[in-house]
Amino acid sequence: MTSLILAVRTLRRSPAFVLGVVLTLGVALAVTVFVFTLTNNYLLRPLPYGDSERLAVVYEYSIKTGRENSSRVPFGNAVDVIEQSRSLRRAAILRNESVTVQGRDGTEVAFVQRVSPVLFPMIGTRAALGRTLNETDAAANAEPAVVLSDSLWRRRFGADPAIVGNRVRFDRRDYVVTGVLPATFRIPTFDDNPQAWIALPPSEYRRNDRIERRHHLLVELAPGHTVSSFQSEVDAIASDLRRAFPATNGDRAFLVTSLRDDLVGIFGQLLLLLQAAVLLVLAAACLNSLCLLIARSLQRRREVAVRLALGASQRHLFTQLLMEALGLTLPAAGLALVLVAGSLPALLRLVPAITALQAVGTPTIDLNVIAAVIAAAVVIALVFSAVPLLQSRRLPLESTLRDGGRLPGSSAGSKATRWLVVAQVAVSLALLVSALLLLRSQHRLAHVDLGYAVGELDQFRIGLRGETFRDPQRRLAFYRQVSDNLRELPGIVDVGAMTFLTVEPPGGYQGFTEFGDGLLLTDTPKRAAVRGMDPHLFSVIGLTLLSGRPLSENDTAECPGVAVVSASLARKHWPEGNALGKRVQFDTAEGRWYQIVGIVSDMQGLGSQPRPVDSFYLSLAQHPVPGLGIGMLLRMKGPFLPSETLQKAVWNVDPNMQFFRHQAVAE
Repeated sequence: MTSLILAVRTLRRSPAFVLGVVLTLGVALAVTVFVFTLTNNYLLRPLPYGDSERLAVVYEYSIKTGRENSSRVPFGNAVDVIEQSRSLRRAAILRNESVTVQGRDGTEVAFVQRVSPVLFPMIGTRAALGRTLNETDAAANAEPAVVLSDSLWRRRFGADPAIVGNRVRFDRRDYVVTGVLPATFRIPTFDDNPQAWIALPPSEYRRNDRIERRHHLLVELAPGHTVSSFQSEVDAIASDLRRAFPATNGDRAFLVTSLRDDLVGIFGQLLLLLQAAVLLVLAAACLNSLCLLIARSLQRRREVAVRLALGASQRHLFTQLLMEALGLTLPAAGLALVLVAGSLPALLRLVPAITALQAVGTPTIDLNVIAAVIAAAVVIALVFSAVPLLQSRRLPLESTLRDGGRLPGSSAGSKATRWLVVAQVAVSLALLVSALLLLRSQHRLAHVDLGYAVGELDQFRIGLRGETFRDPQRRLAFYRQVSDNLRELPGIVDVGAMTFLTVEPPGGYQGFTEFGDGLLLTDTPKRAAVRGMDPHLFSVIGLTLLSGRPLSENDTAECPGVAVVSASLARKHWPEGNALGKRVQFDTAEGRWYQIVGIVSDMQGLGSQPRPVDSFYLSLAQHPVPGLGIGMLLRMKGPFLPSETLQKAVWNVDPNMQFFRHQAVAE
């Protein structure tokens, strides 16, 4: 207690020094605390899904194109993994669909998932009202069952607590409601959060389906098994499937990732790099403060000499110095926590608005963060007190008492000061070099020609699925009406529609053959992204026509199939420059042949080293929108429009249509 009182008195005599150190450390700690808050949330804290460290996701990929182009799994392959693996405790299959929901306040097309009932106990989710699905709901003679999301329950069923046990109508079929999930629930997949979950009964098992790659496979590893050991096991299963089903699995393999890696992805690696960078900033701030502390300790040499001459031990002196250092670092830690707590909502807007990251949970200042800040403050205080203590051990008592501490140039303290200055300059140079390298990398990434005007593009999706839009022509007419409405809005230069908005195809690259090459679609090594689009999309994206003609409104369903190819695809498969006129067929085109009529510039994939994405562009009229909805791409001039404005343009065509995933392409 005496040491604490003396420390307080000592610090009170130097308010400017205390304020300078506390502010310097406080700001540096605040930056470190914010990044650590993200690191703690996304990389350290358990995920809000059961025994999350044992949860993993299984994907499928083409051996020829590599793991980077992984996709979801066909139902038959997913069942094979579940049945043949000995590493699993539980496993769930999820399939995305859309249904027409008929509620008290109207109808809408809602995004839903058909799931194995074991999903909810596996991810530790309980219903806020009623119960989740269980195995009896998937029995052969069971009544179709569904769990509602909180938003759908409130929006279409008036938040009626008596909904449990009653029936609701999805696509002209009745389902009994078993429960309503909490409002905070997020499904741990990359999908927009579904509005309902329907039990997947045996009658809907597609045991022999090995083509439709639209099923999520989420597994829980048994005790004693790891992602690595499970990967080895599924490698053997994939090898067996390639031999047993060469037509569909001859080129297929499985990829296993932990649920955390699946949700966080490359963002986790960026966080670790950022954490290292801010720790370097904190080190520079500590060196700055330590230089001030050493300079101050040189002025107190006589005071220290007097204490030692009167018999003060090194332990008592260290305690005194530690109390003074804690009087600096603990207030700095408190200041850092206050700064981060006050600015956290605004700072979190810097985090990418990725659905998967939202499933991890919102970063907060929890006990882990507070403990880490206090630990950092204590460690810094130990360093701050250790350096003056080492100086005191070399302190010549007689000369210091005689000279009154007025000869710092001859003391060991000046050597320590010089070394600190050298270290400070070295860290500053390291920071400068790191900053220049980061700026150069950022400049390169910002100026990479991706082949399209990223900064001018906005996007959203429409759920054109369910009973309402089973007719392809009706879907085509709908998106054209929506496009016309959007073009009338201020700031929108043009609008285009495409089956998927990502540069890389979400379902993986499709196989294709050329007329006369003798290859089978089930065994072709040729792969490319196949995009259904409307003719406006070329001008919206900004692709340049290099040869031939673009798609047009005259390329209707009744006309011969036509396709436009990317320049990279044309160079790869027709290096002689004779791609025009070639006829190709795709493994999802139901036997239809498409003639290549044009070549356009490339779109580059995303990442630190972008590469061209080999692509076919087909008319939506000839390549109907599949059951995954449609993406609307908007070329903007000026400020982007709010979601409400765009949603109104959609609802003017159909007030029950689902509007989701509105996000600038640059994000």
